[in-house]
Amino acid sequence: MTNSNHQKNQQQQQQQQQQQQQQQQQQQQQQQQQQQQQQRQQQQQQQQQRQQQQQQQQQQQQQQQQQQQSPSSFIFHPPHVPPQLPPSPVIFHPPHVQLQPLPPPPPPHFPPIIFQHPHIQPQHFPFPQPKHQSKKISTDEEEERKRNRALPIPPKGNFLLLYLLQLGLLIRINLFSHRRVCSKHNGTTNELDVLVDRDNLRKSSFIGSWFSTEFPVHAEYTRQRRFDKPIRIELYLARAVLRDECSQDSHCGHRMICCQKRWYDLSDDSGTGYFCLPNCELTKKISLGIHDANGLIPDDIIYD
Repeated sequence: MTNSNHQKNQQQQQQQQQQQQQQQQQQQQQQQQQQQQQQRQQQQQQQQQRQQQQQQQQQQQQQQQQQQQSPSSFIFHPPHVPPQLPPSPVIFHPPHVQLQPLPPPPPPHFPPIIFQHPHIQPQHFPFPQPKHQSKKISTDEEEERKRNRALPIPPKGNFLLLYLLQLGLLIRINLFSHRRVCSKHNGTTNELDVLVDRDNLRKSSFIGSWFSTEFPVHAEYTRQRRFDKPIRIELYLARAVLRDECSQDSHCGHRMICCQKRWYDLSDDSGTGYFCLPNCELTKKISLGIHDANGLIPDDIIYD
């Protein structure tokens, strides 16, 4: 009995499961049918919208055609009244007049660049000539003189020099030595005695003169000094007055180029600026606002 009851129960359970599966399948089918119906409805709506748009476009086209074909858009002229047209711009040239082409325009004129500055005047120096070695001087002596040459600077507090200048004495400077020579000139000496050769000047302070005085130069313009601050400006507080001489090579004139160099003045202030030089390896001394005894500004001195 127990076995038979168990079998019956199993059969009933199987039947219930089958019924549930069938119900689920039916539900799925119903859902699919509903989705299909919705899709069909959407398609029908889209088709209707398209038809409506097409109808509207057709109506607009018909209206445009009607407007174009309306009598207001046409201008009818009676047959006996010709249409009034504007006169055509006809230029009549007689046969004997021949038009010649215009000459080409002249090339544009570019004015030359002129360097103008209220404080710095344009400097023009002769082109440096090649230096030939003298046969009398050996290369060792020449190198020593180049190594030890000094910039001529008037000493401070030298009353003997001021006294000699009041007497009308001449100052002769040897750039290749550490000494400056002050010699008497009474009008009777020869010019060759005053302008002594550098070789003879190094051996004897003055030739043909009975009075001469030598004193050492205080600030020497050595090679290291030139390397640190090559451009010397004979003025105190030159930064307030000094301006660049140039910004490009065309501002410096013939055979001169624009170089960026360091400078220093009498107040030991230094800076950088642009100067006109024949060669960027050269240095020079600039006198700004300093006048000599005759009221003239001295020329710049180049030291190579």
